[in-house]
Amino acid sequence: MIRFEQVTKRYGDNIALNELSLNVAEGEFLTIIGRSGCGKTTALRLINGLLSPDEGAVYVDGKNVAETDIISLRRSIGYAIQGVGLFPHMTVAKNIAYVPSLSKQWSKAESAENVAELLKAVGLEPEMAGRY
Repeated sequence: MIRFEQVTKRYGDNIALNELSLNVAEGEFLTIIGRSGCGKTTALRLINGLLSPDEGAVYVDGKNVAETDIISLRRSIGYAIQGVGLFPHMTVAKNIAYVPSLSKQWSKAESAENVAELLKAVGLEPEMAGRY
């Protein structure tokens, strides 16, 4: 589902990622842990096209991110934004459904059902949906 092939990313003289090769299969769960500045966020930004590798290639669902419609790519994947990334004026349910609603037309019933499934998937109680 996600593949890094010999990816290097530099910021000036600093190398954030050095020839990273990694395969993440569909349905596989991966956690990246490391100290500040080790390249975790850089790797995620390469996946959704916010950054481009200096060397190598990143593939999502078999397609090279550099050759993909970035808007469609971002709408087709999900990710949790580190730190302040939620809309404080929206409920938990509306925050969860926001990005999927950009590319899909869910009915109210479908939205409620999908939000409930996603809350369950991350271990949150259904009652959280109405909170801000």
